[in-house]
Amino acid sequence: MPWEGFLQVIKALFNMTNYKNAPYTVASFWSMKTALRLVTTGYQISWYDNYVQPSTDDLLDDLVTASASSILVYTLHRSMAGLFAVRHLSSFRRGPVEVRLGEFILASAPNHDGLLVGLVAEMVEAFCVGASFIRIRFDEARAVGEVDSERGGVFTVWKSQPCIQCDPVCVEHSAICELHAWLDENGRYTFTY
Repeated sequence: MPWEGFLQVIKALFNMTNYKNAPYTVASFWSMKTALRLVTTGYQISWYDNYVQPSTDDLLDDLVTASASSILVYTLHRSMAGLFAVRHLSSFRRGPVEVRLGEFILASAPNHDGLLVGLVAEMVEAFCVGASFIRIRFDEARAVGEVDSERGGVFTVWKSQPCIQCDPVCVEHSAICELHAWLDENGRYTFTY
């Protein structure tokens, strides 16, 4: 039967636990594995709603002035035709994923093959005629090699690995996953998703 392999994995997970938190361990492992598989295949959900938390209530419609103080606004102002206003965000939620300033996320970037892990430096909601879009600018963006979803939702990136330049991440066309990160004494970031 096709599910027998799945049952063998669950049996192995149960044997690794103390049997008190086994259902939680199995459920969290498979939800994380599914999340990574969806991120790596670029699966997009069509029913999402972006709930945004602006950092201020002001819409910036003077894009020339706003471009002087923001790298992201400057980039968008030069590249997006029909852009008439922007609003800085402190966080947004898209389906089950919540992204905040200053946190690491795993995302697919437009000018980079594969996945990136980066620190969210700036988020902007851009308003064009008839639509709005969310764009993210990374600090410390690093390429992530192969992420093995069989390892249980953990991968590492060396802090000494060079950062790369990437275009602003378009939230509507990118797969995004929340991460929990910590830096160990060897200079290596360990991420769980």
